[in-house]
Amino acid sequence: IQDFMFRKEFVTNKMEEEVHQNLRLHGVDLYHGLATLDDPNHVRVIGTKEEVLETDFILIATGSYPTHPE
Repeated sequence: IQDFMFRKEFVTNKMEEEVHQNLRLHGVDLYHGLATLDDPNHVRVIGTKEEVLETDFILIATGSYPTHPE
């Protein structure tokens, strides 16, 4: 089971790295924290500091776990 857990951790980390690299490649900024939508074009993010972001597009990624259909 130790080999399985090592492989799982390796694959999970590799997938996360690839997602972050793809986001950087496309110029996507990441913000971590608690967010509220002030209006259709403004997001208030409270993380290490509070920021109000103005944008045309908002992507909310709450986290997920990979699933593989049987």
